[in-house]
Amino acid sequence: LAMNEGKENLAAIYFSNALKNINENDTNSELVLHSVLYNAGVCALLRKEYNAAVKSLLLTQESMKGSPILWLRVAQAALGVHSGFATTSVAEAYAESQNAIA
Repeated sequence: LAMNEGKENLAAIYFSNALKNINENDTNSELVLHSVLYNAGVCALLRKEYNAAVKSLLLTQESMKGSPILWLRVAQAALGVHSGFATTSVAEAYAESQNAIA
């Protein structure tokens, strides 16, 4: 809901907390993990943190490789990185937090 209301920063906090609380023993944990990572990537894309968006979205390719929307989002984020509009300091901090969780 927060992401749909234009509150991408709040949504990013929610996704970060969700990643920390995923139960590895749950049979659906991989699906939940990829769903949260995808949404975190979209959230980063909306915040124009393109480096973090690319990294999060590419982590979901195992389960979503057949989804055209995933590749559209990856392309949008890659274009943002290429155009040089990425906010690198925030993106790097976000990527580090994702690596710590993964």
